[in-house]
Parts: sequence; C-alpha cells; structure tokens
Amino acid sequence: MNVILVSLNIGLLAAFYTTMGGLLSYIIYYLFEDHGDKWEARSFVYKLADILIELTIVGIVAFWVTFAIKEYPPLVPMSREMDALVDTYISAVFFGYSMFIFLDDLTKKIKHMYSLLFKKNFDKIFPEGSILDIFSRKTDATKSVDN
Repeated sequence: MNVILVSLNIGLLAAFYTTMGGLLSYIIYYLFEDHGDKWEARSFVYKLADILIELTIVGIVAFWVTFAIKEYPPLVPMSREMDALVDTYISAVFFGYSMFIFLDDLTKKIKHMYSLLFKKNFDKIFPEGSILDIFSRKTDATKSVDN
C-alpha cells in the first residue's frame, strides 16, 4: 500500500512542478528577447546579462517553490523520510525538465555564448566528428591489415 501512496504523491508533485515550470518559462518567454539575428548582433555584455538574468529568475523561483512545497505535508500520507526523498527527486527532475522544455531560446542563447567563448579553442583540441569515429578508424585500419 505504501508503494501506491508514494507513487500517487510522485504523480501529483510531478504534475505540479511541470505546471509551475511551464508557467514560469512561458512568462520568461514574454519578458525576454527571442534568440535570433537581432539578439546575436547585440553586445557581448547585453547577451551575457540577458542569460544571467533569465537563469537567476529560474533559480530563484525554483528554489522558493521547492522550499515552500517542502514545508507542507505530503498530499498523500507517507513517512517523513520518503516525503523528503520524493520532494528532492521530483523537484529537481520535473521542475528542471519542464523549464528547459519550454525555454528553447535560452538554450540557443547559451549555446551561442559557449560557441563565442570556446568553439575556436575546442576545435583545435578535439577532433572533428564524434569520439566514436576514433574507434571506427582503428577498426577500419585493423580490417584492412587483416585482409
């Protein structure tokens, strides 16, 4: 019976956190400029501030929503230890998942900034393509020697 109660609480919290994350990301969508050519043409400082403010809002809201939920008793009766475990896991996974599923523009902005900052150096350090290509090249070389 405890498994059913815990599972029910997981489902309710997952729905709650997904809804909260979705609402927050939808609000952020309207508050900040979309990623695009116009955004990419902005100054480095503007782009960095845009990303940092968006991430700060996400972090603050995620913390306080999670903090508030932990103060309330579980929606379905269960042990205190199990309640804490469920709260921790569900808040981290579902809030984060629901936030970034709707925040495509923030993801694109972060990728753009990483590309500006690191791409040139990473292109020199790491081979082009997949790391799995290294293994396939060795396998292909071994096959040609064996034939």
